This record gives sequence, structure tokens and C-alpha cells, in this order.
Amino acid sequence: SEAATSRSAVQRLVTQDKANVIFGDPMGGAWLSVTEEAKTLTILESMLPNVFNPQYRYSFNISMLPIETAVRVNHLPVYTGKQPAKWVGVTEDSIPGQSMLGLQTAIVKMLGYEFEAVSFQPGTSDFTAVATKVLTTNADVCILGMNDTGLFQLMRSLRTASFPGICLCP
Repeated sequence: SEAATSRSAVQRLVTQDKANVIFGDPMGGAWLSVTEEAKTLTILESMLPNVFNPQYRYSFNISMLPIETAVRVNHLPVYTGKQPAKWVGVTEDSIPGQSMLGLQTAIVKMLGYEFEAVSFQPGTSDFTAVATKVLTTNADVCILGMNDTGLFQLMRSLRTASFPGICLCP
């Protein structure tokens, strides 16, 4: 099987080749215990819930977007009190914003959740209308796809509008 082949290859890298670092593949779950036991630093691009287990001290995740972690690990019910059913992504209507939105849409939909997008014009400083659009989606989770001062203004607008869900910032 692919898992057995992957585990065998990693065992060889750790024991024979004495690898210091391994960049993981989607089969990481089959061999993560091998790299942990050998204290070999492991960087996984695909998300594995085990990475968050305290016993895994040498394994790290660099998934494409942090939202992938939240969706795959399924830990949001701890914070929200219920399983999120719908997600909304909020980004600037620009090439980088739309690119991020495309990735968010693909990841969330691939994992079986409903997703809606809300965008705003570059230079927006009053996010009241954006927060209103977010509320009309009835989403449980809002992904804020921005990293400038507008992020804080948007969060303030969402709070003022009484957004009942949880917000994630990739």
C-alpha cells in the first residue's frame, strides 16, 4: 500500500540516511511516529490532526491556509458550541484577495461545508456594509482575508453588527 511504502521510505531516511529534516507527504500519518521517535524534524504540508497532539514535538504543519487546519481538525465546536455548517470569506476585490478567496472556497467546499464570499473595494475604510453582508449569509465562521489596518476596522464592524460566529484570520 502507499502508506506502507511511505513508512518504509521514511524509516530508511531516518535510520540509514540519518536525515535531520523530512518534508512530509499526504501519507505522513503512516510514519509520523517514526520521525518523532527518532527526534527528526518533520514539516508537513498536508494537515494531520496528530500534529496537535502534545506527544508530537518534532512535527509541524505548514498547510496552505490556517483555515484548512481549523476545518480538518474539527476543533471549532469547542469554541462555538456547535458544528459550523456555513463559512463566509471576506476579502478585498483585488487580484491577491480573489486568489485567497479562491483557495478558501476550494478548501472549505472540498471538505463538505457551504461557503459564501463577500468582497469589498480596495481603500474601503467603513466596513459597516460589509459586516451587514456577512450577517445576511448566516455563516457560523467568517474568514477575514486581510492583514492590514482594515482588518481591525472590519472586526470592529462585525462586533458592532453582533456577528454571532467565530472569525479566523489566515
